[in-house]
Amino acid sequence: MSRKRTYSVLIAEDEVLIRRHLARKVAEQCPGYEVVAEAADGQEALEAAAELAPDVVITDIRMPVMDGLELTRELYNAHPDVRVVIVSGYDEFGYAKTALSLGVKDYLLKPVADDELRSVMSRLAIQLDADERRLDGEHPEFPESVSQEELAAAAKEYLRLHFAETISLADLAARFHVNPSYLARIFKRRTGVAPVRYLRDLRIGHARKLLVERPSLEIKEIAAMAGYQDQGYFSRVFKGAVGASPQDYRARRGAADGTPGG
Repeated sequence: MSRKRTYSVLIAEDEVLIRRHLARKVAEQCPGYEVVAEAADGQEALEAAAELAPDVVITDIRMPVMDGLELTRELYNAHPDVRVVIVSGYDEFGYAKTALSLGVKDYLLKPVADDELRSVMSRLAIQLDADERRLDGEHPEFPESVSQEELAAAAKEYLRLHFAETISLADLAARFHVNPSYLARIFKRRTGVAPVRYLRDLRIGHARKLLVERPSLEIKEIAAMAGYQDQGYFSRVFKGAVGASPQDYRARRGAADGTPGG
């Protein structure tokens, strides 16, 4: 019998105390799950989901920037295999019904009770286990003899060679004639990270190298060479990954190496 998997959870909630409390509840009450990220709004959650490909997203309905319903719509478009659990108050039941019509698997009423949380997460675990068993029995269409390991390795190599190009998960899946959600799950299972996260790491690694070794290049040029056409977006992604802006990173590395920053 195969080892039972640990499933990943992303929590989206704008109230920091509620968010942390919910994360703690999942850790304490739901064996077999790991909270891999927390987000303060729907947009943050969507970006985290693109990088981490969580198995479950638990989201509040009312949040700034992007609410839970819009997040649900976006998740099902980009990550059709994700399980979404809505957290709502009694006065938001109309919103909860709308969420259920969007395919949300379940919802929890505030304040979230331990037994309700355990019940919902246990049901999801049964579904996720069934998905994993089904995945073990499937074969990619290109060609049928290709193993999951070979598919993941081929996708990694393609990303390594083409990271500077515009590549979506759908583009990558089409390249290998497989379903995008299938490729995402196989890639994450075999490499430990989602394809989008792997692509980001390749791009940021290349950008770091250019920032140090090519001080004459402008930030916008480095962004383009790393696969980012929007300099502002590149800077946000770079800071999120490295902890410093591209300018600050170059200045610090230049100072450490005794070379002038660009």
